[in-house]
Amino acid sequence: MSITIEKGIPLPERAKLPPLPLAEMEIGDSFLIEIKKHNHYTALVQQVQRFQKKHLPKKFSIRKVPATENVRVFRVEDDNQQTESPSISPTVSASESEIVFERKEQSLDNSANTTATASDSGERPFG
Repeated sequence: MSITIEKGIPLPERAKLPPLPLAEMEIGDSFLIEIKKHNHYTALVQQVQRFQKKHLPKKFSIRKVPATENVRVFRVEDDNQQTESPSISPTVSASESEIVFERKEQSLDNSANTTATASDSGERPFG
C-alpha cells in the first residue's frame, strides 16, 4: 500500500453552530436545533459536554427527534453530588436516539477493588 501526496485539495469546512443558550437554561427548559451534517451533531455533543463539565452540577440531555434532522437539548435535574474529579461520559440507548450525559465519580478505591476482584477470579485485568 502506498500513500500519494495530493495538491490543491480544499480543506473541508469546520462545523459552525450558532451560540447555544446553555447558560440561560433552567431545569425543564429545552431548545431545538437542526443538524444537517454528522459533524454538526458531533460539534453539538462536544459543546454541551464542555459546558456541562465547566458548570457543575448542571446536567443536560440530548435527544434526536425521530424522522427529522432535528435534535433537542434538555436541561435536566442537577446532580446533587459534586465530586472533585468527575468524568462525563455519554450513554447511548439501544435505539441510538438518545444520549444522556452522566457524571461518574472516579475513585482509586474502586479501581483497586476491581483489580483485586479480577485477580481473584483468575482473569487478567488488562488484555
